[in-house]
Amino acid sequence: MDKKQVLQIILTKLGEFFKKLGNLLILAVALVAGFFIGYYYWMVTNKTEKTQWDNIKPLSTTSVAINERNELLVIDRKTGVYSIYQDSIGIVIFNLYANRMYKQVAAPVAPQH
Repeated sequence: MDKKQVLQIILTKLGEFFKKLGNLLILAVALVAGFFIGYYYWMVTNKTEKTQWDNIKPLSTTSVAINERNELLVIDRKTGVYSIYQDSIGIVIFNLYANRMYKQVAAPVAPQH
């Protein structure tokens, strides 16, 4: 074999190697691009909605009541304006409050002298 044939064989093998490497690079770039497109699509489309709970009313300025339909009433003490919430919310709040009151009665705190 002369140098020309050896060089031709080496170039052929290198050409085959770079074709396989190029195919793997294309696949890797496609996978990485797909990941970033999916990630940023999720980031852009998954915006948090503004909640209805934009202001919190402390108990010092409001009163809480349950009406005959088990709806929760939150009444502003200064203005008398009230908000009505559905019965399931009223029942949950009432149960939480009743549970807290029961724990206070069942295990009263001893006064410290």
